[in-house]
Amino acid sequence: MSLIKSKKRVADHGEVFTPRWLVEKMLDLVKGETERIDARFLEPACGSGNFLVPVLQRKLAAIEAKFGKSDFERRHYALLALMCCYGIELLADNIAECRANMLEVFADYLIRALAQSGARRRHDHARYERRADQCRGMGLPR
Repeated sequence: MSLIKSKKRVADHGEVFTPRWLVEKMLDLVKGETERIDARFLEPACGSGNFLVPVLQRKLAAIEAKFGKSDFERRHYALLALMCCYGIELLADNIAECRANMLEVFADYLIRALAQSGARRRHDHARYERRADQCRGMGLPR
């Protein structure tokens, strides 16, 4: 990803994006909090989710490590992890992109969790696939 979308956006809004490697180094400084499922994170200029997405990924990895055997607890705590990530953004296209990125990570996690749970019924898997597709196609309600 480029660090800027356009020079005009930089001039008008001061919009620049933090590179992934720097995000990871910064999150490593608060590693314990990123792995605490109920820790709340607020990104006051969230852009496309450069910080929020890795925070959610780290929380989901912690859930998998702690609750990997319980399908109910994985889904329950995954939702809690998502609900503890907040972002503020001025530009509508960034809001939509951030929502889509967050929901894609969340939906992919739920699908993997279902597959790992050993669910044998095809319609359950199809239902989760449909919900994941719905999540990918829409943002969270305003």
